[in-house]
Amino acid sequence: MDNHFFRQCFPHYIECTDKTIRIYSQQPKLMIFEGVLPEKFNRKKLFEKIASNRPDYISETKCYLYDANENPVSNMDAYDAELMVVYQKRLDVLLDAMRVIELKQVKS
Repeated sequence: MDNHFFRQCFPHYIECTDKTIRIYSQQPKLMIFEGVLPEKFNRKKLFEKIASNRPDYISETKCYLYDANENPVSNMDAYDAELMVVYQKRLDVLLDAMRVIELKQVKS
C-alpha cells in the first residue's frame, strides 16, 4: 500500500453534528462517507475511543484518527507496522460504530 492510496481512501478525521456524521480522508476535504446518526448516538464516547493521542485532535464535533507523526504509511516504500496496528484498532471501533449509521441519501 502506498501513501497516496492510504491518504485518499482511509479515514483520517470525522465531523459530527447532532444528526450527521461525515468521514474524510487525508486528501484535502475529500469526504468518503456521510451518514445519519441514530437519535441517542454517543459521539463523545466514539471520539474518545478513536481519536489520536494528541489532545488537540479531538473537539466537540471533530476528531482525528491519526496525526502526521502517527501516519502508519509514511512513505511510498513501506509502512510502520506498530502505527498500523494502532490505526487498525481505531478503524475497527469506527467500523463497528458505523453499523447503526444510515447512509445519507442525496436528493437528485
